[in-house]
Amino acid sequence: MNAKPGLRRFERTKVQSRALLSFTGVHGHPVVVRAKVLDASGSGARLEAEAPVEPQTYVQIRVQSPPFAATASVRYCVRHKMDYCLGVEFVGGSKWPSSVEISNPTPQSN
Repeated sequence: MNAKPGLRRFERTKVQSRALLSFTGVHGHPVVVRAKVLDASGSGARLEAEAPVEPQTYVQIRVQSPPFAATASVRYCVRHKMDYCLGVEFVGGSKWPSSVEISNPTPQSN
């Protein structure tokens, strides 16, 4: 999963933090999934989760170190070996701690 260079507003940072994702499941029951944050930027993160989460699901993310909690929208979920790779976009103005905004992202020309 490589993004086109120059399209991101925030620099990605490699992270190795454990997280809990909580959300409302298909039948209206609360669901909690353990995950690991692999990398993060000011606007989102890539996680490895023990169970799949449907794209466009809103999840609460809780990380102990660095201390962080946010609501995010799942953008994609793909099977990766025994786990699932999730891309999430933070909502409500949340930003990963110590995120660095790229001053002038250069749009990629086609």
